[in-house]
Amino acid sequence: MKVKATINFRNREHNLKLRRKGEEFEVTKKRAEKLLSLGYVEKVTETKKTDAAAKGKEK
Repeated sequence: MKVKATINFRNREHNLKLRRKGEEFEVTKKRAEKLLSLGYVEKVTETKKTDAAAKGKEK
């Protein structure tokens, strides 16, 4: 599951790696639930680009 840090925090499950506000990273569903309950992250919703939208950005 992809999440985005809402505050700077040290991730205990990754050797106290500093996660900065706005950083997006992958975590397990269980870990995401824990971080969400603490208010450290928010879920990132991935949107699929349509072919038309993708072509429009290439120009």
